[in-house]
Amino acid sequence: MDEKQTQAHLNLIEQLLNCSNEVEIQQQIINNQELLNQDLVQTMLEVAEDLRKQNDLDKANLLMNIAGMLMGLRGNTFFHEKIIQDYRTLIQDLLNCPSGEESEILQKNSGLVDQGLIQTMILISKGLDDIGENDSANFLKILSQTLNENLQKGEADYFYSQGRQYFEGSDFKKALECWQKALAIYREIGNKKGEAYCLNELGIASFKLEQIQTAIEYYQESLNIKQETGDKENKVSCLDNLGAAYSSLYQYELAIFYYQQSLEIKQEVGDKQGKAKSLIYLGNTYKSLGEPKKAKEFYRQASEIASEINDREIEARSFISLGNVCDYLGQYRIAIQYYKTSLKIIEKINKRKIDPSIFNGLGNAYSSLGQTEVAIECYQRALEIARNIGDKENEASALSNLGNAYISYEKFCEGEVINYHQQSLEIARNK
Repeated sequence: MDEKQTQAHLNLIEQLLNCSNEVEIQQQIINNQELLNQDLVQTMLEVAEDLRKQNDLDKANLLMNIAGMLMGLRGNTFFHEKIIQDYRTLIQDLLNCPSGEESEILQKNSGLVDQGLIQTMILISKGLDDIGENDSANFLKILSQTLNENLQKGEADYFYSQGRQYFEGSDFKKALECWQKALAIYREIGNKKGEAYCLNELGIASFKLEQIQTAIEYYQESLNIKQETGDKENKVSCLDNLGAAYSSLYQYELAIFYYQQSLEIKQEVGDKQGKAKSLIYLGNTYKSLGEPKKAKEFYRQASEIASEINDREIEARSFISLGNVCDYLGQYRIAIQYYKTSLKIIEKINKRKIDPSIFNGLGNAYSSLGQTEVAIECYQRALEIARNIGDKENEASALSNLGNAYISYEKFCEGEVINYHQQSLEIARNK
């Protein structure tokens, strides 16, 4: 880059920094088409860095934003005369068209709908105001605001979608970052629905990262918005998540409080599948509270509803839970029947989704009946499945159970017992 162009770039940067508003900045850009290139952006970034070092953060940020706008507009190209003319032609078409045809015109020219068009609309509306054409000026102001909100919502939706992809790939930190970006935009444009959904997702990601109190705060914020907007059906996800969070903190009474609210809404709206899930959640919580008989009743109700609506997956889950609580109550043979029934259901619907906890449960029941060899076979099956699907919790349980089972086994081997317990401990340490 020659010295003359460098000086011209520096002069333009000084003029941009002296602008009092976005319209003036836009006008300077339009008036200096010949200077808009990659070298200008590079010079802007260098000047911005110098300003940052001088602690002049306002000017530094302004230059960074202008540079970002120049790089972002029109797919990493720059303003040029044809684009400006295309913007002006489109705006004139919008001003001249019959009322109601604006959407069709914008759809046909979707490639021009970007921040450059919006800024040009603002500039033209100011000029129309100056010559007294207030109706046209107001039309462009309202339209530019609407388009800006739509573009921002599109950006927020993109970050939300990216967050879902990262979450499904178990990259919870990146999911959190995407949802925080989406949340900021939804809040800026006043999109309450998007804000509420983002807050709930942020809570889920925080929960996965074991930041339980932060998760609770996000869930509560989301719940408050859903209550304000009357979004009753989607409110239940927040209530269920709050129940799970408080349960993980051993605050079971609070967990029950939220699960009960969720259950009531599901009953009210006729969501039988959701009702069955809530009954399982309540059963789990009462079992943790040391009330297994009450838990058993909730599981029984869940299994009946699941059978009624032919939801085999929830039915299998309810039978696993019934097996667990019967084992807890010392009803080992009944527990075995429940586990076997759940296993048959899962094998019919999807063999790949077999829950290793079924075999851990079967092993526990057989062990309690003194059938150690059968128990060991069950634990080994649980270990195999858990490792295949990456279920660390059940893998650790299976290893611990195998260690305990071998202690009472007639073919007792101390080295094998120690090995199983060491592996289980190592998984627990790395969780």
